[in-house]
Amino acid sequence: EDARMFENEKYWDTVRHEPLSETEKNVYKMIDTLRNIPVVKTYTEIIKAFIDGYYNLGKWEPGPYLGFIAWNNKEGVRLQLGFKTNEKFSLKWSYNGQLAYGFHDERIKYSAMITRILSRKHWSTLSFRFRTDLARLGVDEEVLADNPVLLAFTRWGIFKRGYYFDEYRVAAEREFFRGFSQRISFRHWTFDPTFDFGYYPDPDDKTMVQESFQSSEVTLETHFARDEYYLQNGNERFALRIGKWPVINFRYTRGIKNVFGSDFDYDKIRINITKRIKTGPLGLGYLMVTAENVFNTLPYPLLAMHLGNQSPIYSTGTYNLMDFGEFVSDHFVSLRYQQYLEGFLLNSIPVLKKLKWRLLATANIIEGGMRDSNWNAISKETSTPGKAALPVKRLDDRPYMELGYGVENIFKFLRVDFIYRVNYLENPGARRFGVFVSAQFIL
Repeated sequence: EDARMFENEKYWDTVRHEPLSETEKNVYKMIDTLRNIPVVKTYTEIIKAFIDGYYNLGKWEPGPYLGFIAWNNKEGVRLQLGFKTNEKFSLKWSYNGQLAYGFHDERIKYSAMITRILSRKHWSTLSFRFRTDLARLGVDEEVLADNPVLLAFTRWGIFKRGYYFDEYRVAAEREFFRGFSQRISFRHWTFDPTFDFGYYPDPDDKTMVQESFQSSEVTLETHFARDEYYLQNGNERFALRIGKWPVINFRYTRGIKNVFGSDFDYDKIRINITKRIKTGPLGLGYLMVTAENVFNTLPYPLLAMHLGNQSPIYSTGTYNLMDFGEFVSDHFVSLRYQQYLEGFLLNSIPVLKKLKWRLLATANIIEGGMRDSNWNAISKETSTPGKAALPVKRLDDRPYMELGYGVENIFKFLRVDFIYRVNYLENPGARRFGVFVSAQFIL
């Protein structure tokens, strides 16, 4: 089936259930003509490079450009080069690599990933990844993968809770039928903090403090979305969740002690449910509920680090007025809701109706906490006597809440959100209000 991606029009004319009408043929011809006009082609390539960070040079794509240069207090000036291959290079193999250097820490960082596409009909892949780099607690690169602008921004500024790591991961994924897929992965990684950190391996023994650890874990993931469709871009695939049925993701993680030097046994369970809700004249609502529980006593970097955002870029995957690593939990339930009001209210204002701006409202809520066993395992000092460890915060009997409103479809692609933080305003440096921008293309 792979070869058919590049068949000519005569082939498709023989397999279509209904032939294209003359109007449809003219529309497709007009689109192809527009796409090949030099100025349109140039702007299209620039927008694509900005969105995904890569520029197409035939069989391979250099990038991501957004990460070419950055500055933070640990690395100083950071320069990074990278590339990935596409379907013109191979329909079976995909390669991705990055190389970076920090002029302050004088350390080389790298990332290499190889993916074997086993089947496109029942999407099946086998991937291997090796990385050594600097990261910051409270930033999940997999969650932010669809927001490269925000991901690049996290490389800048003050790394309050930075850490060096080495990571080795192998993962296999298969779609058994449309909307149902399974994924299994093994990951080993090391944690070497650049900030003052300490934990008690035995909470009952306060004389022994450690500052680093290793972890090996196996993760099983189940994805079910009854009426989900996918958009395939070369060797990559993106979900289009437009159906009426909920999207369900279940993940179980088992940490295994003594495998490649791992320090812990542990179990984690996480479930995520996303549902589209029709609300009549008020437009559409999207509800996401996530719950997670960590069953063991662990250093807090292995617990649930709620994803903050210290950038001006809005993200649906973060708590936009929470700082990176501000809160940690070992059990929680979160609710995210977005209400797209479409033409409600603004269509009644003639000028705004012409502009086709659309209102929206958002709410992000977390109810959770940390058990005393995990709280007591956090050392107030490091392994150096008298040196205080950086404190951490947990949710108490109050849920964390953010409420906001915004306007989308500004110039057809801009979105502006106004977010208010409802509580935990007593935390040092807590932001009460923020204005965030993002880009999205709406037909």
